[in-house]
Amino acid sequence: MDKSPDAFRTISEVAEDLDLPQHVLRFWETRFNQIKPMKRGG
Repeated sequence: MDKSPDAFRTISEVAEDLDLPQHVLRFWETRFNQIKPMKRGG
């Protein structure tokens, strides 16, 4: 089943779309205050 276009995306989905490793996105979260992802348990 596909997600709706408005659904939140996981870091792995974003990393795949951007062709970047997940750790790069996690690093950016710590370096740039503009990046404020919603954190969910799971």
